[in-house]
Amino acid sequence: MGTRLGFLGSLFLLASNVLFGQATATINGRVVDQGGAVLPKASVTITNAATGVIRETVTNEEGLYTVAALIPGNYDVKVQLPGFAPAEKKGVELLTGSNLTVDLQMSVGAVQESVSVEAQASLVDVTQAIASSSIRTNEVMELPMLNRSMGALMALMPGVRDIGGSVSAHGASSNWVSIGGGAGQNYNMLVDGIDNKEDHCGGTEIVYSLEGIQEFRMLTTGSNAEFGKGTATILMATKSGSNQLHGSGFFYGRNDSLVKIDYLSDPAHGGTGKPPFLREQWGGSLGGPIIKDKLWFFGSVERVAQDFSLPRPGALIQQLNYLVPLNINVAVTPSVPQPSRDLITQGKVNYQLNAKHSAFVRYSGELGYVNNDFGGPGTGFLTFAPNIDENHQLLLNAAAGETWVVNATTVNQFTAQWISFTHDNKYPQCPLNIPSLGIDSCLGQRVTFPDVSAGVQNAFPDWFNWERKWEFKDDFAKTAGRHALKFGVDYTWMPKFGGIFGGGSPGALTFFDDPSVIVNNTNGKYPQGFQTPGIVRILSETTGIIGNYSSTDNWGIGAYAQDDFRVSSKLTLNLGLRYDAYNYFNSPENLASNPTYQVLKAIGSPYGRLPQFPNVLNFEPRVGAAWDIGGNGKNVFRASYGIFYVQQIKNTTYQQEDLQKPFLYINQRIVDPAVGVGPLANFVYGVSALPPIPAAPTFFPPGAGSTGYWYDPGHTKDAQTQQFHVGWSHLFPHDSVLSVDYTHILLHNGWRPLDINPLISGVRPLAASLKSVYNDPALMGPVYVESAVDRSLYDETAVHFERRFSAKASFQANYVLAWSRGMGGTSDGTIRNAALYPVTPSATGGDIFAPWEFGPTSFDERHRVTFAGVFVLPFKIQVSPSMTAATARPYTLYRAPNPSGDGSLYLLGADGNPIGVNTQRGAALFMLNARLTRNFPFGKDGRFNLGTFGEFYNITDRANFGTAFGGNQFVPSTYQKPLGYLGGAGAVSTIPNSFQVQFGGRFTF
Repeated sequence: MGTRLGFLGSLFLLASNVLFGQATATINGRVVDQGGAVLPKASVTITNAATGVIRETVTNEEGLYTVAALIPGNYDVKVQLPGFAPAEKKGVELLTGSNLTVDLQMSVGAVQESVSVEAQASLVDVTQAIASSSIRTNEVMELPMLNRSMGALMALMPGVRDIGGSVSAHGASSNWVSIGGGAGQNYNMLVDGIDNKEDHCGGTEIVYSLEGIQEFRMLTTGSNAEFGKGTATILMATKSGSNQLHGSGFFYGRNDSLVKIDYLSDPAHGGTGKPPFLREQWGGSLGGPIIKDKLWFFGSVERVAQDFSLPRPGALIQQLNYLVPLNINVAVTPSVPQPSRDLITQGKVNYQLNAKHSAFVRYSGELGYVNNDFGGPGTGFLTFAPNIDENHQLLLNAAAGETWVVNATTVNQFTAQWISFTHDNKYPQCPLNIPSLGIDSCLGQRVTFPDVSAGVQNAFPDWFNWERKWEFKDDFAKTAGRHALKFGVDYTWMPKFGGIFGGGSPGALTFFDDPSVIVNNTNGKYPQGFQTPGIVRILSETTGIIGNYSSTDNWGIGAYAQDDFRVSSKLTLNLGLRYDAYNYFNSPENLASNPTYQVLKAIGSPYGRLPQFPNVLNFEPRVGAAWDIGGNGKNVFRASYGIFYVQQIKNTTYQQEDLQKPFLYINQRIVDPAVGVGPLANFVYGVSALPPIPAAPTFFPPGAGSTGYWYDPGHTKDAQTQQFHVGWSHLFPHDSVLSVDYTHILLHNGWRPLDINPLISGVRPLAASLKSVYNDPALMGPVYVESAVDRSLYDETAVHFERRFSAKASFQANYVLAWSRGMGGTSDGTIRNAALYPVTPSATGGDIFAPWEFGPTSFDERHRVTFAGVFVLPFKIQVSPSMTAATARPYTLYRAPNPSGDGSLYLLGADGNPIGVNTQRGAALFMLNARLTRNFPFGKDGRFNLGTFGEFYNITDRANFGTAFGGNQFVPSTYQKPLGYLGGAGAVSTIPNSFQVQFGGRFTF
């Protein structure tokens, strides 16, 4: 601890000497005369149009200049040299993270003969090999986005796909999107230059209101060594104040009368009628000067109140009705209420201390909840409680930074932040008044079937997780001749990380077939209905103590060096090296206390060894080249190669960490391979006594078949991707650009759990060794080892066309051809949303290399076309359409539960072999949205404006089911029938499920 505090103290001392920084970008260029000869020692002045802040430098002997650490915005670039007429470009648009080249040509003349031109929009980086895309301020404000979330905004960029259908640890503000074939956990977001990655579940941490966002920029491949912790990086800049007072106020609203009944709710398709709905979203912003040219402020607030009900298909309602006679408190409702609330706030102050120092401080926060987010359509709600769960979130962030302009060629930035994340889930306690269900009636109510479930989602009434994160980042930029050098270090310390979690409690009774099959005996296996012996496939039960995966003093460190080398006026090499190491796992010194390890070591298993954490050899070379073919920015060719490490999230290891505590939170299971076969062959539901709740043990209870969690000591490397990229951009007249980029991503060391002790012909591989050492062959059931063995491939060709008419009007069209495939049907590098279990079990985790185990990922959307634009029409009318069309994504078809107890068996092909993972395609996507705005400017020079608008979503009223189809052949009632929608539902949805209209207004000044 002393060493760590000493290091932190050094960082604070460094901060006091080198000051701070924020999300910035760079303007560079070359100054030449009329004949193309370079002009050294020319004075270059760069002025921020909004704040009047000036940065100055001089050209070097090559005629080159670089001005780093500029905040995003519009700039005027002016160059002066005795004997030459001054030259100036006005309105240069600078995006966050960009390296914009502004070349200027000077001619011999007097001062009064100065040449000033309006600059084009920055559509191409001629010195960078990066494949990137961006969303500007006017697009953030004007494009129609259902629920106006960060996830909806990101989904507008090429190569990004909606995930939907799930609610993350942030409840109503889930922001998972798929990038590079991943499931939402493989990218990192930087806000104002500093991390915004959620380390529990992946995705973004702090959620920002679109009202406070200036722009988004996504770096998919070829990004410099400055960026790490993921396959892709999203840069987001928050708004700052200026020398003019500006503000806004907005309101959006819609209710069920403005929403057409969706397919699954329609009685014509087995639904139960339109569910109630009301959504109101309002807020505003204000920014301006505190001291002109010196001190500015900006703040925003947004409130979202939504009362939504998730429709339930009629087929699922029928299944739940069969459970009512069991007297297990199932409340069959036509829809699932999911009320949610969110309050998002943000405040920022920028301060220009003097010509060399500028600073900022920023606060952001989110307070909200969503109820029943774990209660999907197939969940049986409870007669004694209004909610299955209540998911509450509190997130706070404070960031500060300052930029030190050491001299005309040297800049240092230091940024620091603190993030607090507390997630609290509350569950109802089940009544213990159903004697027929045995000792633990809570367990007796927790019944699961292939398509429906019932009972409490968690037997512990309150579980939560938390994260307290400090981060310190220093970036040093130096221009030397043709070299633009940058060095940096990034240190993260989490003194408190993890939580307590009763996942799976109190356990469950898992049946082979759905209730209708059991009650009606449609397959002949249930002559006595629910009283038939042996109908329970798995009886699982958890201990009477909640799981604790909290940890302290977690840390991560990254360092990089980057050189953008201007070989010539046409060719730039981007050369970088990055290093990352981190330990977000629970106290490596306590690994040996895990009883799974102790058992495996005692029986001589090759897995009974300690893994090595952290990995310390994570070097990531990055090499790129940008070739401005004509030297005029009209045609740019780029190519790059790099290695990128994927940071593991807490969800990867929390079960292993539970077992490192003095009292164990464990799950014990009894598994039958078939109806009436196995240790549960004589178990009669509602008649046979359930096992008592196991006490909180310090070791695995005898004969309990406890589930073990450990690591594969031979495969614990950090996941990494190797990325190859080539691209070309052509700049047309009138601010238009066409870009074509090809990307290949190869994932190594993707993590997945493998069961080394499954049931194989009714016997577990470790049983003999357990009997020999412990005289207890049933001491352990499944043993899952986390193994970094997955590989995946992702190929993408993205075609992008963009036209900018003005600061308020633009459009872009994108076509993406992609192919994503991997082991287990995943390419994320983490276990989230992965296919966990190979269908062929073994003592080494299963046949993971079988040909049917490598297939398309869940986000293998082969073709995708998007269009979005903002068009200004006569009579102060503005139209903003958006369209998305995409081919169907894949899902997996299963023929039966796997006798091993893990997952289900794939369908068989004509050759008798499994057809494999994700071989069935769902429904194609088509979505057309539009916003129609009528502006009413007033006041002097139209300074004030009231825009009233209507937003029209899913104009063609298409039911976009995506892959939400029943995939179990052994459940004919729902097999290959639609059960949900691609974009999910409720607060997190980015794809409307039916035609709907939203009205609103925006006041700006």
